[in-house]
Amino acid sequence: MNCFILYFKAKIFLTLMITRSFLIYIKYLVRPISCLLTKYSIYAGAHTFGFAQCFTFKPRLFDFGGSGKSDPSLDSSLLQNLQKVCPNQADSDSNLAPLDPITTNTFDNTYYKNVLNNSGLLQSDQALLGDNTTSALVTNYSKWPILFFRDFAVSVEKMGRIGVLTGQQGQIRKNCRAVN
Repeated sequence: MNCFILYFKAKIFLTLMITRSFLIYIKYLVRPISCLLTKYSIYAGAHTFGFAQCFTFKPRLFDFGGSGKSDPSLDSSLLQNLQKVCPNQADSDSNLAPLDPITTNTFDNTYYKNVLNNSGLLQSDQALLGDNTTSALVTNYSKWPILFFRDFAVSVEKMGRIGVLTGQQGQIRKNCRAVN
């Protein structure tokens, strides 16, 4: 099975449930997992620019895992800054925080450096350190930007070759998580 087809079949699950335990689950039950984890790690680098609404990561700030406390793996200075941008109240859910607060508008490898420094904004970002395969990629991409740029370019180019379903073969979903 083509690596990219496998990637897209698992993409929904990865975006919804990417935690350390889920990475372990797919590592043993999905093949070829090294391809899947590598592609996810490469595409996560797109978080080097852009923003996330507070509701997507607020549980890490105030009630991580239902503990009533913040995520202990989150850098303390980043935590304080995020709690100012996203106070624990419903009207802050649509506030925006940069995915990469260091180089917000630059496509670079700083995202990976942030993850290594426990400053990944999303839980899925920090989860990359919970697996040996993805952790090694994060480390390598943080040290060698040219490696990240090359792998990202190759992956995006390959993804561009995936056939788009048109006409009666495809559909525009009203809800991305469900077939119409």
